[in-house]
Amino acid sequence: MKWWLLAKGAGINVSIGRAMKASFIGMYANCFGLGTLGADIARGILLTGNASERPASFATVVADRFLGMAVLASIGVVSVFVFSISTIGQGLIYVALGVCLLIPVGWVLGPRCVLFLIKGSPRMTAKLGGILKAFPTNPVLMLSVCLIALVFHLFQIGLFAAIASGMGAPIPWTYLLVSIPFANLVSNLPLSWMGLGIRENVYVFFFVPAYLNTEQAVAFGAIWLLAMTIASAT
Repeated sequence: MKWWLLAKGAGINVSIGRAMKASFIGMYANCFGLGTLGADIARGILLTGNASERPASFATVVADRFLGMAVLASIGVVSVFVFSISTIGQGLIYVALGVCLLIPVGWVLGPRCVLFLIKGSPRMTAKLGGILKAFPTNPVLMLSVCLIALVFHLFQIGLFAAIASGMGAPIPWTYLLVSIPFANLVSNLPLSWMGLGIRENVYVFFFVPAYLNTEQAVAFGAIWLLAMTIASAT
């Protein structure tokens, strides 16, 4: 729904059903080792059948990804200070703060810089108009997509809490609100298949030895990977 709202704001007139289909097929692409980047490419291709709207379609995928990362980083940073978690390294906090600040700045200034660079070319301006609309500044639209992203990420953190509880290792919610956003930010980078290996090492870093042993941390990642693969393939 968040992505669909961004697409509508960019002038791509598609149904929410088509956006859902493109999203789930993109998730399914992950099962073949293409990772987050492959899923995003699939989403951009499938959102619209109009070739002239394809650049704007890919732009909305990028906007959707960046906005999700900004909200995720914000959850982690706010939780660090609200719950006074001192076990998180300062370096990670600075990285997350950087994401929180750079994405909004780039969101506002990026389109303006592009328009400035191409202002002498009406043809390029017309061609890139849809791309620039993929990064809206309408307050109502931005509030809507940010709230959807917030609900989604909190629900996802709840799934991690359910996995930890099922493993007999109830990790406190306050710590999950800090650790999972940082873990997801790192594992979403297109460096491995669905974050395999990276995710498990991040879990070892955050949860061993306070809440899990090394084997449990690896199993934690394996359960999440299995759940994502089955859900996406279905």
